[in-house]
Amino acid sequence: MRAAGYFRVSTEQQASADRNSLDLQAAAFRARCAERGYEVAGTFSDVMSGRKNARPEYQRLLAAARAGAFDVIVVTWLDRFGRNDREITMRVLELQDAGITVEPTEEAIPDFITLVLQAWKAGQEVERIAARTSDGLLAAASKGAALGKAAFGYRRRWDLDQDDRRVNFRFEIFEPEARLVRWVFEQYTFHNASLRGLCYALQQQAGPHLHGLWVPREVAMLLDRERYTGVYTYNARANSRRAAVEVRIPGAIPAIISRDLFDAAQARRHTKAALPAGRTQTSTFLLSGILKCGHCGGPMHGAQNWQRRKRDRTGERVQYPFYSCGWHRRQRGCEFLNLHMTHVLDEAVVAFLEDVAGNVARVRDEIGERSTLAQVQLLDVKKALAEVDAKFERTMRLFFAGSISSEEQLGATNRILDGEKRRLTLERDRLLEAIAATAARQREVAELPEDMGVIVDPRASIQDRKTLVQRYIARVEVWNGEPIPRIYPRFFE
Repeated sequence: MRAAGYFRVSTEQQASADRNSLDLQAAAFRARCAERGYEVAGTFSDVMSGRKNARPEYQRLLAAARAGAFDVIVVTWLDRFGRNDREITMRVLELQDAGITVEPTEEAIPDFITLVLQAWKAGQEVERIAARTSDGLLAAASKGAALGKAAFGYRRRWDLDQDDRRVNFRFEIFEPEARLVRWVFEQYTFHNASLRGLCYALQQQAGPHLHGLWVPREVAMLLDRERYTGVYTYNARANSRRAAVEVRIPGAIPAIISRDLFDAAQARRHTKAALPAGRTQTSTFLLSGILKCGHCGGPMHGAQNWQRRKRDRTGERVQYPFYSCGWHRRQRGCEFLNLHMTHVLDEAVVAFLEDVAGNVARVRDEIGERSTLAQVQLLDVKKALAEVDAKFERTMRLFFAGSISSEEQLGATNRILDGEKRRLTLERDRLLEAIAATAARQREVAELPEDMGVIVDPRASIQDRKTLVQRYIARVEVWNGEPIPRIYPRFFE
């Protein structure tokens, strides 16, 4: 019999512990080989958490096992093989199907049922560790202390004991940086500022970032930090037995911006994500980024120099701004130039928004009807999820009662149920997001009458007007020779 040894510790600091020492694990492996006459075929060791299945040596061990390099894998305890109960069970069964056994030297695994229980026990240990860590973080977060590194705009303030020793810290606002945080949120949300443009401004006013020069990714992370509203969020990762848990602690740290400004910035982030890359932010044309050619689906670009040689009645040369298909102009990728005067399309979109602003109640009701449909579908999905859980429990009871004697049959049934549960969970999450988004769209439509004052104001900057138009309009399509565009509002997506 050819034997391979697998040894694992979570961290370098744990390597010296009696049970977890790599040397002791290797010694137990050699003793088992000598006791049973195994031929040593190789050893594999990882210094990494057992929760991670992508351990390099662990994966190399499995690859060698599938290639038939040995007949038995020796570990000290089953939790050295991993701390994910599902991963342990699936891998041990896979190895058994290939004629390879897993032998722990310090515990006995006489049958499949005991294997499942031991795998569950190994997984529970890491859950207990995570629970203790979560409790500590939540206790500290509720006091506004020990929340990690200070984000841009904050500084740490240490509390001192009676001997003037630092015992814990809190976050306080650092006004020179907080002023820039407010400015970034306002410029991005209300004035169509780009991430790259904000990088240049921050570099000049605030200097280098902690990790070097400001880059768009850093500014995007700044805009996504709910912490600036005074809310600290602790996220517990999902595992095989529970969904991800998010605990929000309002007031844990002082707020730099209002909640309304943060929500508006997030809505703007979502809107910009749907816009094409390029000169969308800097273009001086109202519909840039949302105007599409109906023939090819490509972007419509604005220009000022069409028929530049024409003169008006006084003999002066005039410019006629227009939109045309960018793919036709650049690559001849579209058959039609699809030429349209800018004022015609701009006025059509503004008139559409004015009509919506005058009928806000009706539009809100139409949006609510879609939310009602999603809520009905959500009830059906939750019912189906409960049925899947009930089927899994019945299957396990039948297996332990002996009605299902084949491990292959049990594994195949559970894989089907697991796949169905994943599909239903994704559908449930999608519907929950759709319901939440519907409520947000209803609130946005209610703000349209106020925003119309800026949209129709010729004295307002084109960037501010574009920001508001993009907030409410997702796409405008035009066809060659048809002056009336098709308008797709964002609140009906």
